[in-house]
Amino acid sequence: SVLPSINQLLDATTLSTKPAIGEIITLDQSPPTFTVLGAKGTSENNIMITFQCNEACRSFCRVTRSDSGETSLSINRILKADFQADQSGSTGAVQTISIPRLERDSS
Repeated sequence: SVLPSINQLLDATTLSTKPAIGEIITLDQSPPTFTVLGAKGTSENNIMITFQCNEACRSFCRVTRSDSGETSLSINRILKADFQADQSGSTGAVQTISIPRLERDSS
C-alpha cells in the first residue's frame, strides 16, 4: 500500500537535517519534494518504504533499532546500509525499498 506524504522536503526541512547528515552538494537549484513517502512493516523482519518525488531522484534508506541509542545518522552510515532506489520523477511510478535488516550483506 502507498501512504500519501504529509512531509514535504522544503528548504527549512533540508537545512535542519544538515547537522544530522552533513552537507550534501548538488548541482540542482531546488530540493526535491517527496509527493509520496511512507513506511510500513510488512512482516516482523521487513519494512517497506514507498516514495515518489517531483523530479528524478535516488533515495537512500537505513533503519536503526529504537534501543540502539542512536540519536542521528550520518550520511555515511545511511549509504553503507546500501538500501536505495531510483525514481524517474512526477510521471514515474511510485518506487519501493524493502529493508529486511540493518544493512545489506556485503558478500
